[in-house]
Amino acid sequence: MTKTRPTPFRNGLLGDSWWYWFKHRHPKLNHVEGLDISRAQGLTISSCNLFYQNLTSLYTQHQYRLHHIWNCDEIGIKVGRQSGARIITKKRSHQVYNNIPKSRKWLTINCAMNVTRKSIPWFYIF
Repeated sequence: MTKTRPTPFRNGLLGDSWWYWFKHRHPKLNHVEGLDISRAQGLTISSCNLFYQNLTSLYTQHQYRLHHIWNCDEIGIKVGRQSGARIITKKRSHQVYNNIPKSRKWLTINCAMNVTRKSIPWFYIF
């Protein structure tokens, strides 16, 4: 039997089109995002409850105005990492992560917006 379709591999890695069609063929599957092991271990019900108790205490104590409350988001990009590795699981699986090594360099991209829709430009941390 002769293959008529080209291989989806480029430089030993699957291409984006392969991943797109794989998701199309298997709609009940989803991929898992990476999470550092120390964050995974620290993400507990008791630590989340403590965070929100402290936050409530600060809001009550300082009576922040809306324009002083900012939501900051960060996106971490691994520097020098070869992409292509994927973890696949059933959709709606709860708290499934792929642990990643701590010894990687990151580029962090941050942005922030407050309740009054004021924002600051994206900025990078190397």
